[in-house]
Amino acid sequence: MAHEEEPSMSSRKPKPVPGIETRHLKDCRTRTGGGCNCEPNFRARFSGPNGRIVGPWLPTLAAAKNWRIDTQARVKNRTYFEPTRLTLDEAARDFIEGARSGTVLNRKGRIYRPSVVRDYRADLRRHVLPTLGDRRLSDIRRADVQQLVDELHASGLAASTVRNALDPLRRIFDRAVKRDLVPFSPCQSLDLPRGTGRRERVATPAEAARLIAALPDRDRALWATALYAGLRMGELRALRWCDVEFEVNVIHVRRTWDDEEGEQDGGKTPAAVRDVLLIDKLRPFLVAHRLLSGRRDGLVFGDTSERAMVRSTIRSRALAAWDAENKRTRTSATELGAELDAAALLAPITPHEARHTFGSIMAAAGVDADERLRQMGHTSATMMRWYSHAFEGSIAAASERVQAFLDAQAAS
Repeated sequence: MAHEEEPSMSSRKPKPVPGIETRHLKDCRTRTGGGCNCEPNFRARFSGPNGRIVGPWLPTLAAAKNWRIDTQARVKNRTYFEPTRLTLDEAARDFIEGARSGTVLNRKGRIYRPSVVRDYRADLRRHVLPTLGDRRLSDIRRADVQQLVDELHASGLAASTVRNALDPLRRIFDRAVKRDLVPFSPCQSLDLPRGTGRRERVATPAEAARLIAALPDRDRALWATALYAGLRMGELRALRWCDVEFEVNVIHVRRTWDDEEGEQDGGKTPAAVRDVLLIDKLRPFLVAHRLLSGRRDGLVFGDTSERAMVRSTIRSRALAAWDAENKRTRTSATELGAELDAAALLAPITPHEARHTFGSIMAAAGVDADERLRQMGHTSATMMRWYSHAFEGSIAAASERVQAFLDAQAAS
C-alpha cells in the first residue's frame, strides 16, 4: 500500500485535513491566531461499523494519514480490532470463574474437571500473572510470551512444567479471539522446551508380584488393581463394590474422586468411562480385600464406605512397606555373609507407573492395540506409545515370531 510523503518543513501552517485532528503545544502562536511555531501532533478518526474509530496521536501529518488509510483497509478486511482495556489479570479471573461454574467449556465443549481448574489457577498465579497480569490483552505480543517461556525454563523449571503453565494462557487467548477482543493469540508458534524423554519406569510381572507381596494386607488389592487393571488413582479411590462384577470378570469404571469436590461422575475423558477386564491374577486380591474390609457395598478402597482414602497416605504406606522389605533383604544378606544383589531390592513405583505397567503387560501379551486403547481409557492411539515398554526377553520372542513367519512364507 502506498504511503504519503512527509509534507515540506516550510509549510508551518498545516491546513485542516478531513478526518485528521491537529494538536498544537500550549505556547503555539496558532492559539492567538498566528502561524504555527511548534511541532504539532496529529490524530486520525473515521466512522467504523460499530462507531467512531480514533487513532493514536502521531508526530506527523503523513503518519496520521497513513494510519487512517491502513486502518480503513483493515476494517474493510475485518482484520482490525480496537485495543481492549481488559487486562490479563481480569481475563484470567473471568476464565477461572467461568470454568468453575461450567459456563466456560474446554476445547471439546465439555465442563472442566475441578482438578484442572485448580491446576490452571495455580499455574497462572505462580508463573504467568506476576509477569503479564497487569498488561492489556491487546498489548501482549508473541515476543512477550516467548520471553516468559525462556525465563521460566532458565529458572530451572522442567519442560513439562513450562508447557503446563502455558495451557491456561492459551485457553484465555483462544476465548478472547473468539469474542473479537484480540485478532490473534500470541501463544502460537512459540519455541517451547522439550523434555528429556518419556517415562521409562515399569515393573516386570515378577517385580509387580514382589511389590504387592511386600505391602500390608489392606493395601495389596489397591496396588494390584493399579498394576493388573490400569485404573488411575482417582478411579481407584472412587471404585465401588457395585462396579466389580466377579460373575462376568469385569470392573466398571464409572467415576473418579476429586480431593476437594469428592466423588465425580464420569472420568478424565469420555473414554475413561469403560469396562476393564478382571483377570484371574487380580481376582484373589479383591476377594481377600472384601473379606478383610467386611464391606459388600460402598467404596472398595475407602477409609469408610463413603470416604475415600487419602492419596498421600496410599503412597507413604507403600513406600514404608517397600523400604522395610529392602531393609530385611539387606539384613538377611549381611547375616549370611552373602553379597547383596541389587536386583533383590524392590524399586518403588508410583500409581501412575503401575498404570504404565498394565499397559505394557497388555502390549507384551499381544493384546490388540484398539483393545488396549479401550482398556486404558484413552481416545488417541498416539497414547499407546507410552505403554510399549519392552520386558526382558520380549525382543528375542518378537524375533522368533518374525523369523517363524518368514520361514512359513518361504516354505509355502
